[in-house]
Amino acid sequence: MTGRLASYDRVAMTQLIKDAGGKPGRDVTSKTHLLVVGERAGSKVSKAEKHTIAVLREEEFAVLVAEFTS
Repeated sequence: MTGRLASYDRVAMTQLIKDAGGKPGRDVTSKTHLLVVGERAGSKVSKAEKHTIAVLREEEFAVLVAEFTS
C-alpha cells in the first residue's frame, strides 16, 4: 500500500478489512464485492470488470475505511 495506508502490511490490512465489516479474499470471484488495486493491478482488474465488481484505488479505499484506522 501507499499513501495513508503505507504502514499497513498484509496482516494489518486483513485486520482492517475485518474491522470494517469485510471479508478479505485472495481471488476475484462472482462473490467479490470490491477490489482494491495499486499501480500494477494485473489481471484481477479484468476479472473484476467481467463480474461488474467495484474497483477502488488505494486512496479511495483509505477514505472508505478511515474511521477504522488508528
